[in-house]
Amino acid sequence: MKILVQVSLLLGMLSCVTTSEAPLSPQASNKTVVGWNFDWDDNIMYMPTKIVLFKKNSNQEFLMDTGSFAVHRKSIGKPGRYIFKGKNLANYQVLTAKNKNSFRYFRDGKNQENYFLDDLKVAFKQSESVWKGPSWDAFVFALGQQSSAKRTTIITARGHSPKAVIQGLKYLKKIGKIKYLIPEGNIYTVSNPKISARFSAKGGAANPSAIKAEIMKTILDDLQKVPVSSAIKPSINRDGNGVVRQHLWGFSDDDWGNYEKAVSVLSSGVAKNRWPNVKVVVFYTGRHDKKRKQQIRVLKSDGSVRPRIAAEAREGFVKVFR
Repeated sequence: MKILVQVSLLLGMLSCVTTSEAPLSPQASNKTVVGWNFDWDDNIMYMPTKIVLFKKNSNQEFLMDTGSFAVHRKSIGKPGRYIFKGKNLANYQVLTAKNKNSFRYFRDGKNQENYFLDDLKVAFKQSESVWKGPSWDAFVFALGQQSSAKRTTIITARGHSPKAVIQGLKYLKKIGKIKYLIPEGNIYTVSNPKISARFSAKGGAANPSAIKAEIMKTILDDLQKVPVSSAIKPSINRDGNGVVRQHLWGFSDDDWGNYEKAVSVLSSGVAKNRWPNVKVVVFYTGRHDKKRKQQIRVLKSDGSVRPRIAAEAREGFVKVFR
């Protein structure tokens, strides 16, 4: 059964987005700068890509979809009885060895196979109800104009090269799913060694939260450099008790661990007044975890969080989570 939850992404003030190139220019804009930031799997799209679990003391493999992995990953290999599709996850493990890599399909192949592009082609042979993620419509909207496409980033646990992801996005453009491409420099595949090395954080496909948070801080630092012009239309402030001229920034992720880490790290920065000219909004879009509901949280000036208030729905692009 589809659960519809009305949500304003606050990122969607498309008519107010600056045309500056990414990375952000420190030049003042007379329009609100909006930062669109998306996780990919189970947020923008439900991909057919599988994670490979290896049975302990055996060469036996078990494939798990990304949404289930997000929910069960902390149980894999741990003592106990964790049953998933008839398999006790305690008997399996996640490996990242060269010859046994649980995330081999989330990287480029040994012979430069583009598994990301391959899986996109498979996904679009299925009905929309199968592949369409809760943030798909927002993603398409962000890429509907060249100016906002330049402000859109993908922050994903995948380890493909950004070039491989761009090839996939070119395919989406070719088949008419998106209008504009985002800059290659706006693609952060955190399990790619070159990307993770840039941010000096421990993480990877099995635990991408730390690297994702470091990337977010960098993006917000760039956005903070853009002066707020007196010509910018005021919007609801971070505390929800007034209006102020500011820029808007948001990130959506279906993985509770990534969402929770983003809230923790970014709240600390907001409390220290690191990004005084930016309102930060985070979206939890997970659909597989029965313990947690989809939610939107605005980071208040003291580092605490609050739900989005009704007045903020008018600030931007109103959509629904499926």
